[in-house]
Amino acid sequence: MSDVLRKCKVKLARLLKVDFSAIETDKGPLQYDGELGIGTDVYILNDVGEMQPAPDGTYQAEDGTLIEVTDGCISDMDQEAAGEEEMEEEKGANSLPEDGEVSVKDYNQLVEIVNDLVAEVSNLSELAESNEELKKKIDKQKKRSQN
Repeated sequence: MSDVLRKCKVKLARLLKVDFSAIETDKGPLQYDGELGIGTDVYILNDVGEMQPAPDGTYQAEDGTLIEVTDGCISDMDQEAAGEEEMEEEKGANSLPEDGEVSVKDYNQLVEIVNDLVAEVSNLSELAESNEELKKKIDKQKKRSQN
């Protein structure tokens, strides 16, 4: 998953007030949404309390499970304390229903999320335009002061 998509996922989670789960590791807690398994995006909290993708590396959970993280995503898990069957169940837990249908409630929530994202992007665009205008004004002031 790209950095942009990860940032969107975190932003969406904040908008929806999603409570992320956490697993304690030797390097601190790893935050995740949904079921923990291969392919799950994992995050850490930075110094200001914002979630960011977990750095690459091997993390050891309290139960002895080794979690390999690559690009903020679990790429491998060695579950010494848990069975392989449980891992396979978790791996498929985040998939869509086979028929691909989404409930009206879920659809409406997604529409609301997309609208919020569009508003955020619009705000960023407005800020970028204001920033450009300020740069032009500063450049004019610099030119005047040089003359």
